[in-house]
Amino acid sequence: MKKALIAIGLLFTLFNLETAAQNMRALNNMLNRQHINGQMDINRRMLNNRDPIYNTNTQYFVVMNDMSVIEVKSRILTDEVTHKKYLLYINKKLSKSDPNREQKIYPEQTIKIACVDLKDTYRTNRGKFLDGMPNDSCWLFKVISGTINGYSYYCDRDDIFPPSLVAIQKFDDKVVPLTTAALTDITGEDAELQKKIIKGLFPDAIKLYNKKNPLKEKASQ
Repeated sequence: MKKALIAIGLLFTLFNLETAAQNMRALNNMLNRQHINGQMDINRRMLNNRDPIYNTNTQYFVVMNDMSVIEVKSRILTDEVTHKKYLLYINKKLSKSDPNREQKIYPEQTIKIACVDLKDTYRTNRGKFLDGMPNDSCWLFKVISGTINGYSYYCDRDDIFPPSLVAIQKFDDKVVPLTTAALTDITGEDAELQKKIIKGLFPDAIKLYNKKNPLKEKASQ
């Protein structure tokens, strides 16, 4: 019953994905280049996907392109050849000798993804879900909400791995790749913010900006 309700909830929100998909098409090329260049070094430092602090086994519900829903418990892993992110689905109904027991699920194979919101779970002991959008190289999870939204390829709002924050969005505008220039264009020349931006502390800079500039209705700006 729980899986059915989650599946219905995921499918019910699919109509919102068309607008997001249009934004993603414009974002894909830039973000993919940024992702590949930046993640090669990050992946080496993370010792071939072994990062117990930021990248833990998490429960995901994935809507596949054929509209089927798969429940996966996995870390978000990185393909060493394509540098794309993927989930490793293990079908325990199949024997360990069955070659189909393990399946890699890539973003382009999915329509929507949701994960257990660890921050909410820690706070309330009741797991809510955090939706993610598929991109050609990763999934984007909104881990920072406010005047500036921040998107990470990890599903963790509680302890954000700075290099995983790869896209931003002001209000409900288009999602754009996160760069020093893009963030500065939004935040301006605030000296306190610039110190954090220069150091690459993008999550801290965005949170500080949101604190200084509380979210209001866009029409009132």
